[in-house]
Amino acid sequence: MISSSVFARYARALADVTLERGEDADVRGDLDTYREMFRRVPALLEALDSPAVRRDAKEQVLAELLSRYPVSRTSANFLRTLLAHTASAILPRSVTPMSRP
Repeated sequence: MISSSVFARYARALADVTLERGEDADVRGDLDTYREMFRRVPALLEALDSPAVRRDAKEQVLAELLSRYPVSRTSANFLRTLLAHTASAILPRSVTPMSRP
């Protein structure tokens, strides 16, 4: 599980970018979609967060999800960043803090 301070950093960075670009509503909707997908199919998020799954396989899974369920560039980059930093476990909690703390 990721610490609350790391979660706060990710949330703050995303909020800063989306608010600056005026994309907060779009990104919130994108992440709501993915949160719901991961809620309905928890094995997806578990696979993306599992140390037993190779990174390239995780990247392929995410690429396929993004092709089937396209999102804004900012949202896609955020999801890729979470995956790259093995912080995908925060995604279900990451959609609400769109305002600056």
